Amino acid sequence: MWNRLYRCTIEDHVDCYGGDLSVARMSLLKRQAAQLVECELLEAKMSAGKASFEDVDQHNRLVGNVRRNYEVLGIDRVARPVDFGAYVTEKAPDDEA
Repeated sequence: MWNRLYRCTIEDHVDCYGGDLSVARMSLLKRQAAQLVECELLEAKMSAGKASFEDVDQHNRLVGNVRRNYEVLGIDRVARPVDFGAYVTEKAPDDEA
């Protein structure tokens, strides 16, 4: 489960940042993804009422690191170019009657 969440988190963030990332940015993004997965798992533990004080402390530290990493990476989404004409043509219903 951890690996799947990790890969999906990386893929989602790469898409948000426009796809073509430098090696340095990708390296930071991988560490960010690992921390986000750990946050998700700790949040699931907390919502089930099974979290210890140490779990809550670790979660709070991870959230602080995640916020700082987003400051370095930049939170702004990079829009990809969209060909509106091709999109409309693709989504238009076939007129076969």
